[in-house]
Amino acid sequence: MLRILPDLMRQRPGVFFLMLTPDVREATTFVSAMPSGDRYSSRTVSDAEVPRHLRPAYLGLLLSRAHPPNEVAWPTGIADYVLCGVPIMISSGVGDSSSVVAEYKIGVVLERPDPHEVSKGLERVATEPTHTRLVRIARFGDRFFHERVAPKMAGLHYQPAED
Repeated sequence: MLRILPDLMRQRPGVFFLMLTPDVREATTFVSAMPSGDRYSSRTVSDAEVPRHLRPAYLGLLLSRAHPPNEVAWPTGIADYVLCGVPIMISSGVGDSSSVVAEYKIGVVLERPDPHEVSKGLERVATEPTHTRLVRIARFGDRFFHERVAPKMAGLHYQPAED
């Protein structure tokens, strides 16, 4: 999926990519796949530092290749993006995450790794008023995390450990 980023950079001169990861090897792979220049950066950050970097972001990318483990995945990045009010661009087939992004309109689902499709997705996000988008993402975050996730986590937290 990283191969679409250089094409997108050529199509949209104002695009800047920031990769946040706790994995130095992953950051190195990202940088080596990008053309030379100053329109991208990768940083190794802790989970606690992620919101500080995401708040000014325009779009969060969750791009994965078609692979059986990804079909059952729920990327933790979704929670990070939603809680920071950042719309998501996600590959199709990433567990039920892709369908949730589409159903609740909290971002764009890419059917294929095509730079033109990515550009169209960016355009869809850009044409919507920021306040409208932020309100919808916040409502989704409140509903989803408080109604679906928090009770399950609380149940697990208070469940006694087995011997």
